[in-house]
Amino acid sequence: MEKYEEVLRKIKEVILSTAKKHGIEIDKIILFSSRARGDYKEDLTGIFW
Repeated sequence: MEKYEEVLRKIKEVILSTAKKHGIEIDKIILFSSRARGDYKEDLTGIFW
């Protein structure tokens, strides 16, 4: 779970720094997907859909 938390921290950091550079104020970041929910499972063949 630590790797997941680190990825989310980096995503947030990139979004906020990019928004700040362009003068945009971010109130909330909402991620949609199985990865964002934390229930992502890799396909058995290794192919990501």
